[in-house]
Amino acid sequence: MRRYFSQIWYEMRHQPLVMWISVGGTALAIFMVMVLFTVDRVSFVPAPPEDNRDRMMVGFGVDLHFENGSISSLLSDTGVKKLYSKVKGIKYLSFTNAPETKDVGSDGRIVTEMSVRGVDDVYWKMFGIRFQSGHPFTAGDVESGSRVAVIAMSRARELFNDDEVRGRTIYINQLPYRVTGVVEDVSPFFTFAHSDVWVPYRKDTPNEYSEFVGNTTPLMELESKEVIPLVKREVKARYERLNKKLGEEGSSLIYHQEPFTLAEYIGNNGNNNDPDPDSARMGTWYIYAVLLLLPAMNISSMTRSRLRRRVSEIGVRRALGATRRDILGQFLVENLVMTVAGTVAGVLFSLLFCKLYITTFFPMENAGTWQLIKGGPSFSLIFNWETLGMAAFFCLVLNILSTILPAWKASRENPAEAISGKHD
Repeated sequence: MRRYFSQIWYEMRHQPLVMWISVGGTALAIFMVMVLFTVDRVSFVPAPPEDNRDRMMVGFGVDLHFENGSISSLLSDTGVKKLYSKVKGIKYLSFTNAPETKDVGSDGRIVTEMSVRGVDDVYWKMFGIRFQSGHPFTAGDVESGSRVAVIAMSRARELFNDDEVRGRTIYINQLPYRVTGVVEDVSPFFTFAHSDVWVPYRKDTPNEYSEFVGNTTPLMELESKEVIPLVKREVKARYERLNKKLGEEGSSLIYHQEPFTLAEYIGNNGNNNDPDPDSARMGTWYIYAVLLLLPAMNISSMTRSRLRRRVSEIGVRRALGATRRDILGQFLVENLVMTVAGTVAGVLFSLLFCKLYITTFFPMENAGTWQLIKGGPSFSLIFNWETLGMAAFFCLVLNILSTILPAWKASRENPAEAISGKHD
């Protein structure tokens, strides 16, 4: 290994431009791939407070067909109970309302738009949202429809210029709510844990079309990610049993592979479509391939240029008994060292870029909320062992693509012609 580093140092001194372009090209390729990889996965990789993302599932909605039409909507709480209650493998089942933007104010008449999410008491068991003071509201508060609320710390400061606001009153669309707790801010990157204000889940009123139509989004935490297929099979069986009864009434529920994993939920186009994460994944891999192949071709040319200057060396080594495998292995290892250097630089720059600028890749539905993210997302969100593994994989692929052809050609040099310098 020492010989390889000595050779690389020699090359850096005698061909600095070629060497630095090779390392820089690797760094740029890895940087682009890792940024796209991180942006693609930041919405569903496990990270606090959504540590359960890999074993989390969502009831997207209901697709109900009648003899003379159809309706697609969120589920009702009745529908949630019939489809998901007491399904084997589900550890927690939480009833939530989709977040809404509402006017929130204080006694000082400060009014601003905030994201308000309705949740039940089980919700607080699913997510590791940290309370700075106070406590979440209870099952009794949810059942009775009490006007109580939990508020994010930055929003409490905005309304009261104070962190300790337990027992104080906020006004949501001019209705008074008593604050029971203050929590640390949750990044908007967390689809279900994020909000500015949390209030008790609002139960559904009877719907004229069907008892399955409502405004409820069920969240599920599974006992383990291995039970995902089991849960899907059980829910599918429930659809089939319900349709036997609904068929007598001239209607049916269309099964779309619910409940969805978080990756399926984020990539889905609506509650009347089947998720197709494989197509999206293949499209992403095509992009990765292009981002690796183009710089690999350029780096391969640089590698070939470096090797042409070492033809005599290759001839001497072949004459002294070095095999083609030895020659091929030497250049693969040398290029791997440079590729690793470029990969490390690319990963570090990609992490810094994502830390500072990743919000530019996401829509700004709530500009005020995005502005609360100081310094970007945490490193636990943008970097994990999977990210490190993918960086190592891309590094290996780039090294092989850029080195294998010129190294193979170099290994097949005729020793006599190489030493004489007659071979181009």
